[in-house]
Amino acid sequence: MMTVKASALALALLLILISTHANALTPAVNSTHFVIYDLANAGQTYDQELDNYLEQAYSLYTSNLGMKMAPPCSGSQYTVYVVPSINNGTEAGITEWEYTYYPNTGQIINTCIAYINISAGLSTQWLEHTAYHELVHVSQWAYVQYTAIPQDYPWYIEADAEGTASYYTNQCPLDQDYFMYNQYEYDPYDYYGKPIINMYYYSAFIYWLISNGIGPATIEANVFAGDSVVNSWLDNYYVQYLLSIVHGQDLCGTTYTPTFQTISIGGNTYTFTVSLQGLSAQYYELQLPASGSIEISTSGGIVDSNIQLNTTISTSNTTLYVALVNPTTLSETITVTISYTPGIVAEVLYGTYDVLNETLSLKLYITYGTTPISGDLYVNGTIVAASNGYAKAVLTGITWGTYTINITYNGESTLLAITLQQPSMNLLTQSTLYLTSNSFGYLVLSVNNPNNNIAIITNVQVSSPPSPINIYKPMIYFEPPNETVLLNPGQTIIKFYFFTNSTVGSGQGDLYLYNSPSTALSLGYNVVPAQVGIVNATYYLNGNYTVVTTYVSGLGTMTATVDGLSGQVYVNYSTYTITTLSINLPPPLIALIPRVALLAPRWVLINTTVTLTAQECPSYPVFYRAVIYVNNSEIGSISTPCGRSGFVQGMLNMTYTGQSITLVISGTTIMSTIVFSPPSMSVVDYLWNVTETYEYVYVNISVHGPYQYLVLNHRVANSTIAVTYELPSNYTILTINTGFTNITITRPTPETSIQSPWVAVYPQAIDLRINVTIPPALMYQGPLYVYLNGTQSLTTTVDLPPGKSTIIDTVVKPTAPGIYLVTVALGPLVSNNITVASVELLGIHVESKPLVLIGHQEYVNITINDIPGIELPINVTLRGCTNESITVIANTSLALQFNRECPLYINASAYTLSSQSISYWDALNVWLGNVVSYYDGEPLILNGTVKVYATFLNGSRVPAPVLVNGSSTYILQSPGPSSLLLSINYLGVVNESLVRVFVVPSTYVEAEELLNSLGNPQFLNATIASAITSGDWSLVNKIVTEYQEASSRPYDPLTQLSKYLLTQAILNGNLNGLNAASLILKYEMLMYTALASIIIAVVVAYRVTRKSRKS
Repeated sequence: MMTVKASALALALLLILISTHANALTPAVNSTHFVIYDLANAGQTYDQELDNYLEQAYSLYTSNLGMKMAPPCSGSQYTVYVVPSINNGTEAGITEWEYTYYPNTGQIINTCIAYINISAGLSTQWLEHTAYHELVHVSQWAYVQYTAIPQDYPWYIEADAEGTASYYTNQCPLDQDYFMYNQYEYDPYDYYGKPIINMYYYSAFIYWLISNGIGPATIEANVFAGDSVVNSWLDNYYVQYLLSIVHGQDLCGTTYTPTFQTISIGGNTYTFTVSLQGLSAQYYELQLPASGSIEISTSGGIVDSNIQLNTTISTSNTTLYVALVNPTTLSETITVTISYTPGIVAEVLYGTYDVLNETLSLKLYITYGTTPISGDLYVNGTIVAASNGYAKAVLTGITWGTYTINITYNGESTLLAITLQQPSMNLLTQSTLYLTSNSFGYLVLSVNNPNNNIAIITNVQVSSPPSPINIYKPMIYFEPPNETVLLNPGQTIIKFYFFTNSTVGSGQGDLYLYNSPSTALSLGYNVVPAQVGIVNATYYLNGNYTVVTTYVSGLGTMTATVDGLSGQVYVNYSTYTITTLSINLPPPLIALIPRVALLAPRWVLINTTVTLTAQECPSYPVFYRAVIYVNNSEIGSISTPCGRSGFVQGMLNMTYTGQSITLVISGTTIMSTIVFSPPSMSVVDYLWNVTETYEYVYVNISVHGPYQYLVLNHRVANSTIAVTYELPSNYTILTINTGFTNITITRPTPETSIQSPWVAVYPQAIDLRINVTIPPALMYQGPLYVYLNGTQSLTTTVDLPPGKSTIIDTVVKPTAPGIYLVTVALGPLVSNNITVASVELLGIHVESKPLVLIGHQEYVNITINDIPGIELPINVTLRGCTNESITVIANTSLALQFNRECPLYINASAYTLSSQSISYWDALNVWLGNVVSYYDGEPLILNGTVKVYATFLNGSRVPAPVLVNGSSTYILQSPGPSSLLLSINYLGVVNESLVRVFVVPSTYVEAEELLNSLGNPQFLNATIASAITSGDWSLVNKIVTEYQEASSRPYDPLTQLSKYLLTQAILNGNLNGLNAASLILKYEMLMYTALASIIIAVVVAYRVTRKSRKS
């Protein structure tokens, strides 16, 4: 055996406190069945009200409804705690219970209620509802016999408590949410993981059970006593409930319906699939095109419906509401097919009932399904032709009453019921006619046809009483006295025109409305002779009409209206004219007299007088009345009798444009024009006072003219007004719009000036001298601002009366070097500015060339390093080549040129900075070092490395290399003419010279020596000159070589011969001799050998000869 306590986990700590201190608490209320402890200080009223509701619920449940109650766990009273909140304010009440059970079987031995918690702060309705709700829980545990239900806590626990409380308190705070959240679409047993509040929504079902006579005790006995959570008894009723709410459910006086899915049946079949959770439903609105037969068939699962399924049914309705309910606890997927067959539908569009002929003509519209019928059909057994749905049927022998019309087509029939009701009538004209011999008008009858779409054709007649002077003639002539009328549904007005032309006497007439061929409804009227006279007449100028008061015997005074002053007076009564009278009133004389009282801009006050007079009055009293409007503005009323004068006087407030206004008495042609004289205005004097926050202008204005004028809210006539204007700051021009003219006053402008050195050495302050002069019509009391580059640097106050001036000496200190726009602003009135440079001097530098060629121009650059970089004046002193002092702007160049050798000492200074430099003017001469001679003035140099150097003007060597054609080492090998670019760069000074030279070999020197030794023979001189210019030294080389060869050999005859021949060839220019000498030198040994051979041969020959001869 085990004992279990069940409660809300959120209250665990509170329960410990309650159980620990319960004995020490003092009950707030101690009643028959309940003891209440107030833990939230809710108050005695709240606690007592709670106890009252608990006792009421207990009495109702136990005494009236026979519900059992689980006992308290201790004592004979239930313990109730009023607590601040439950589950963070999400619940209004909670019931704690305990039970003992057998673990093996789960059977509960006994249950009891530990306590009930109720939240403080509930409204009266919620408090009552919560008390009834919690006591249902107390009752539930009296029926529970197994642990399955309390352990699983199914949906019907809270649904039962909430639904019962809602029904018996007539308060449904949560029941309607069943429909709001479509709870019928969900399996009630499948609430796991969902908010527990969903369980409360099913209270609508319990409410329905109780409404249908199944009491709470029956519910709890059948639901809570079982050993299974799923309860088939409850499920069966829940399925019935799901079927029933297709027609809606009343909850506490309000009807709720499920959400319907609309299905429009356009053809003969419509198929869809629906998935239903266990014990759930879907609801549909079927829209049929017309009445007919319908069959809803299902397949694929189990489903119930409020419409008989799988059976064809006929319906005259075109809208059906269908519930599809899954009666099982398992999900079902069902295929639904809707089959529709159209039927015959007929309606009466309109009809006409002929009373005298007793025939009823009907215009019918008939469809078969949705298609209009064309062809033959039967109406009450009579064949009738229909075209496009329209058919006409005529029924005979019809009287007042209800008739059934049977329409048959294609084997199908439909019935229509038509009810014919009799018309009624009443006399709209007063039933007593007051007539004279010239009366005329209408006798008006109203007939009511009560049939909605059936018109009635019948006859109406009227009779006249006989004439008092001839009983065979009518007193009243009706045109016509009878007529056939068509009475459409509703009211029909029938008018009989009548007139009299003779004596009228008393009598009676009748009206007849036929309701059958032989009977009629009737109304009577009376005739009384009348005497008529004029009592008085009143002419109303407004509207131009006259109201005439007449006296009619039997009726009293009556009024009639005539347009204008004359015409016919129709004495009308009811729907006719008793008689006509003539009037002719004298016209009134009206005068308009205006006078200007006050002239203002665009409006004027005009004192207006209007008089009215009339003479030549008729015998009866006549009055003239008028509400006088001048230019549509009312000035007053005039009421005067004929023969006297009346007047009205009023003030008109009129607007105008231009210089005049025309006044017109409304409704008449009487007018008067006033031409205005505007005032003459001028400024006498003014003072403009400028302060730091506002500006005040005091102006005296002179105003003159013939009227009193309204100028600037001053009433003035030929005098001066003083006005003051308060203006926002910096208002330069005041335009005074007087309305008549604009007076413009320009704010006088003060004068300010600033004096300051244009350069200040940073970080020294900038000295300022400010002069302020105020003109005579200006007063200034405000600030003077000094800005550096737009940033306020200094503020001082200036207070100067008109025409005064002041000088302000001050300084401003820049925060960094820079170009500053110093602005002095006298408030918003005037501002001046100057530019001042606050310069941080970092250094000055003189840049010059140390060496300058004589006659060349040098640019001496004088730069200053300052922040910011500006062109400051620099003092420059020159000594040496020239002696002078000048002032130049920094970062510029001085162009200097001297034509002599001299030094130039340069000194530049600015403020605390100075710099020096020196330049020398001299010459750079470039020389060729290996020149052997000159030819035609151009140097001759030996081939090989070209030697060059440079010297100053004094001849000293320049310590810098001279480049030949851009190279420090330049070699010329080929003889002949050549151009050499000699250049030197020394201390930045560059000298370049292009030299034309002739390159000669070393043979040239030997050739010159030979030339000189031979006495400068012409041939050799020309040959050498040709070799210099052409570079071909072959002949010169041959001559020199041959000559040197001949001169160097030992003395012998051939050598001497060759030298002789060579000398002669050089002297004479004989090349053959030169060649001969060359051959001798070349073949000298051979020639000597040949000669020796000849001699030997001769000697041998001689010896041989001698020997021969000897032999």
